[in-house]
Amino acid sequence: MDILNIDFQLKNDASLKRLKSGKKSQSVDESEAGFHFIAFVPAKGKVWKFDGLERQPQSLGNYDGGDWLGLAKPEIQSRMAEYEEDQIEFSILSLSKDPLDQYVSRLAFNVNRLIAIDEQLLKHQHHQDAVTSDDATIVGPDLSFGLTQEFLEHATLPEVDIEGYKTMSKEHLLELRKSFSTQQHQARAAVKEEMQAREADNAYAAKRRHDYGPAVQTWLQALLRQVDRCDMF
Repeated sequence: MDILNIDFQLKNDASLKRLKSGKKSQSVDESEAGFHFIAFVPAKGKVWKFDGLERQPQSLGNYDGGDWLGLAKPEIQSRMAEYEEDQIEFSILSLSKDPLDQYVSRLAFNVNRLIAIDEQLLKHQHHQDAVTSDDATIVGPDLSFGLTQEFLEHATLPEVDIEGYKTMSKEHLLELRKSFSTQQHQARAAVKEEMQAREADNAYAAKRRHDYGPAVQTWLQALLRQVDRCDMF
């Protein structure tokens, strides 16, 4: 039996289960539906298709770290085109990295570059003249931005960059530090913006989960009292 027929069989089996359960109970358990899962994953230089009805993963092509959806999209479209309208329902779910972690990771690389530059500047005289006392540049962990020591440890700089800092003049290092400090302001702004967006999403989700029962009950009681007063007149 090919995969096309298996999909139809899954749907038919699920429909029969719902019909049988419907005779015994008015409620229909949607969890009885038949599912066929297919996943597309970029890994080890290739884009792989993991089909629950196939024995092993299938390579869709090479992946160089860029946009891999171009390889998965034709496969998805082709699969959906095999079925006529209303024969099979499709759902698509995307799993991606947390954007906040990516922003904090970029900030960690920036901080590590500044630390490496400062280490070299300390070997020169008058380094303190280059960094004013009100300099807000982060040069270490900062929990207000979610920047932990763990993030800094994972943000390993290329050895060629570290060696390059060692050969630079003081003027070049100061110029480079100023550039990275400016970039850090942008990185910090991106982290804060994502944090605020997450807080707004969490507040919205918490609001949707709020139990409005007591408030509705109080409002109904007040309404009933108002109706009783009207009846008295």
